[in-house]
Amino acid sequence: MINVYGIPTPGFPVFYEDFVIMARRELDFYKTHQGLTRKLLETVSISGKTLECCAGDGAIANIIPTNLVWTNDINPNHNCDYSLDATKPESWQQFPKVDWVITNPPFSNALGILDLAYQHADVGVAFLLRLSFIEPAGVRAGYRNEWLKAHKQNFSNLIVFGNPRPSFTNEGSDFATVAWMVWRKNHSGRLDYEPVDDWKK
Repeated sequence: MINVYGIPTPGFPVFYEDFVIMARRELDFYKTHQGLTRKLLETVSISGKTLECCAGDGAIANIIPTNLVWTNDINPNHNCDYSLDATKPESWQQFPKVDWVITNPPFSNALGILDLAYQHADVGVAFLLRLSFIEPAGVRAGYRNEWLKAHKQNFSNLIVFGNPRPSFTNEGSDFATVAWMVWRKNHSGRLDYEPVDDWKK
């Protein structure tokens, strides 16, 4: 459904002749399957204080094996420690200092949140992103290409999920491949790449 301003209404599909584009959900809330987070924790040694800055209903935070986890979500209806906008630098000034920031951010704001999270974390960040996030896209990618080049030595882990692609709508598999992308401040070396097709186990 398109409103009077030509903008898709959250939750309603948009029809274009022979195919359907699903409108974005309100506040870009897409729940993360627990199997994805478990694979991250099996692969990357994560300990200490952690912030989930786009926590939603806590699907990621509830699996992190430590009591030192703070949660934030822009939607005040979620039961989080903070209800701040993670795209704004002033929000990060209110978050406690942590070792790790782990999240599945809204893709349209992923780079801005990633940059702020990386500056905030003492050890590193783990972001669940579309694989196309690291695709060289010329001038269209703009600052994203610059950020990735500046932090390429800190890019420690790429955990790619497929067969099937994870769905964030509980409607089959998604059109885009997703991956955990991990940047660590004390890392300077080889990128550990792991393809995963048993992530639901």
